[in-house]
Amino acid sequence: MFGHKREQREHGVGRRRVVTLLILAAVFLLLISGGTFFTEKWSKAKRLSALKTEEALVFEGLKAEYLARKGSLDRLRRKAYGKESASVVALTEEIGREAGVGGRIVSLKSLGEKKNAGYIESGLEVRIENIKLNELVNFLYMVENHRLLLVVRDFRLKSRFDDPNQLDVSMRLARLKISL
Repeated sequence: MFGHKREQREHGVGRRRVVTLLILAAVFLLLISGGTFFTEKWSKAKRLSALKTEEALVFEGLKAEYLARKGSLDRLRRKAYGKESASVVALTEEIGREAGVGGRIVSLKSLGEKKNAGYIESGLEVRIENIKLNELVNFLYMVENHRLLLVVRDFRLKSRFDDPNQLDVSMRLARLKISL
């Protein structure tokens, strides 16, 4: 009788150990699988975050390009809305004087005004003779950066036979302004 209770106690202690070991093994497996699951989720979240950061950098570049182009268009729009009533002939003569080529402008022929969708174009045929390349660059720079919207529509350049460093230029300029 006494031995039988001892056997039951040992058998109960062994069973408890087995149950405890099974519970510990289940908890261990649960921790490992949970850790793997969360590690995969964390890794996926880090990759997604890196992709989003890269996309944000691309969009920052696009934003900067958009703002630069928008600024350029706004500047052109302000020039096109210029209220100054000077003719394109007078504007070209003024630019020629400022660029130092006024005496070499041999012909200014007005091409009249054309009304297009939303704007008016006043055209002018300009011929300049015996001009150096640097003077031409200065003249074109002043045309491009004039306070009113001036555009070169056609451009022909020939070097002179008697002096290849001198150029003859023929161009068509136009003043564009918004028609209201």
